[in-house]
Amino acid sequence: MGEQAAHGSFTSRFFWVSSLLVSLIGAVFQLINLRPSLIDLFAFRQTHTAIAIKEFMDGNWSLATPFTTLGPPWQMAYEFPLFQAVAAIVGNVFELDVDTTARMTGLGFFLISGLLLAILIRRWFGTTAALITLTLFQFMPFGIQWASSSLIEFTAVSCVLGAVLAIERNSRKFSWSMFFLATVLLSLASAVKGTTTVAWALVFLVAG
Repeated sequence: MGEQAAHGSFTSRFFWVSSLLVSLIGAVFQLINLRPSLIDLFAFRQTHTAIAIKEFMDGNWSLATPFTTLGPPWQMAYEFPLFQAVAAIVGNVFELDVDTTARMTGLGFFLISGLLLAILIRRWFGTTAALITLTLFQFMPFGIQWASSSLIEFTAVSCVLGAVLAIERNSRKFSWSMFFLATVLLSLASAVKGTTTVAWALVFLVAG
C-alpha cells in the first residue's frame, strides 16, 4: 500500500514537472519567434481584436466594441470581450504596446488550454498519453502558427476545457462548487465565441 502511494506521488510530480517544462519550452519558442505585426494571417480579425484592446487600455471600458474598419457608426454587436479585457489589463500593468499584449495574452490562453487538456487526458488515459498530447498540442504546425495570435479562440477553448474538467470531477463526486464553476465557464465560452456552444452541446448530447 505504501509503495503504491509513493509511486502515485512520484507519477504526479513527474506529470506536473514535465507538463510545466513542455509548456515553458513552447512559450520560449513562441516568444523567440513572436511576430512584430498583426498584419499576417486573418489580419482583419486580429486587428479588430486589437482595436478593442486599445480602447480598453485607453480607459474606454465599453461593451460597444469599436469597429472602425466598417465606417460610421463604428460599432456592431460582437462577442463578449473577455480576451480583450484581460489583454488590456496585461498591457497596462506591464506597459506593453497593443500588438505585443494581444499576442502575449493569446499565448497565455493557449498555454492554459494545453495544461487543461493534459490534465483531462491524464485522468482518462494516463500520464504518458497526457504528455504526448501536450507536446503535440504545443508543437504541431497548427499550434506553432496560432498560439500567439490576437484571436479569442483559445480563450473559449480554455473555458470549455475547464468546464469539462469540473464536470468530470463532479461525475465522480457531486459538488455544487464544481457545478457552478462548469456553468460559469460554459457561459463564458458561449459569450466569448457563440459557435463554441454548438461544439460542446453536441458532445454533451452524445455523451448523455
